Amino acid sequence: MKNRAEDIEKRERDQERWQQTLDAIESATQGEVVDASEVHDWLKSWGTDKEKDAPRSPRFRQRLI
Repeated sequence: MKNRAEDIEKRERDQERWQQTLDAIESATQGEVVDASEVHDWLKSWGTDKEKDAPRSPRFRQRLI
């Protein structure tokens, strides 16, 4: 019985990951991408006193204005 419950949970996680992948592909298709150098700068700032906010795509920033 436990194995069946674990199988169901795994299947649900897999389905959620797949939906996240499809959503990410759609976002990229719509131009919602971030330059790799911005991501690298953000990651380098982790754990420092000057930690940066996660980078946003230019399209996302326009929607905030």
